[in-house]
Amino acid sequence: LCLWLWLMYAGVECLPNVRLRSRQEPEVQRATTITIQFYIDNTINETDENIKKWIDMVILWAKYDLQQYFEIQFELLTRITSGKEEPDLMNKLHPYGHQYLEPETAIHTITDHFKEKKHPDIVCLVTDYTISNWYSVIKAYGYSSEQAKTLCESGVSMLLAYAPSQETLVGKMLYAMILNSMNTDKVPKVHLSPVGDDLKKVEEYLGECGKPFPDEGEKPKPAPPPSTTTTTEKPAPPAPPVPPVEPTPTEEPTTPTPEQPQPPPPVPPPPPGPVPPVPPPVDNTTTTTTTTTTTTTKAP
Repeated sequence: LCLWLWLMYAGVECLPNVRLRSRQEPEVQRATTITIQFYIDNTINETDENIKKWIDMVILWAKYDLQQYFEIQFELLTRITSGKEEPDLMNKLHPYGHQYLEPETAIHTITDHFKEKKHPDIVCLVTDYTISNWYSVIKAYGYSSEQAKTLCESGVSMLLAYAPSQETLVGKMLYAMILNSMNTDKVPKVHLSPVGDDLKKVEEYLGECGKPFPDEGEKPKPAPPPSTTTTTEKPAPPAPPVPPVEPTPTEEPTTPTPEQPQPPPPVPPPPPGPVPPVPPPVDNTTTTTTTTTTTTTKAP
């Protein structure tokens, strides 16, 4: 067993470092986020549910075209707000009660209104009025100023016409306006299907987008993507075999020695009695007694 483990360890150590790529471990790509706040003009007489469905379809088509063009992932985050929550803006947009919106004037009005306020990347007014200036823009599905190239910087303002049966065309118009609002000084080849280093510049520029909505905190810093390179580490050599441990003999329980009874404490001696009388003196004179034995002999 020890020889087999040693051979396995030696074989692994000789293997080169392995880098997992492409199909082994596909690269995790973080989606580019663009935030859009839609304000629904008071001219639209439609339920909130239908308006939301329409905007969702428009966003779906715009997102699809962006991803097809750049071949990177996009996330278009939206908020829908009624124009009644911005009465000052609505009054500025319709000062004379006309049934149309002059596009450049409306764009400047929206930009000035939110200039000193917290706002996302795009502030878009959805209106049922005709978007026309009657010479270069006539009944447009959308409009954004040609001079506004500040998508991921100070943001841009846009107009969209509410056309319930034209979600595809409106979505493509939104895609074109997003593309045209990128700063060509920072991404000069954005309109030339950028690839390689040019595409990296676009990704870096779009990385500055994703400004929070008015009711949100500051834009959180995105977490770095997980590493797509894996290097095999050398395994630790096998530990030497541990010799078997001899079992320790079980000690028999020792029987406790019973305690020996303690001898009773010594009895104190009795108190001394009266002094005995002095005996009379003994006479040391020796008396000798002579015994005379008389023998009588009987005659035969």
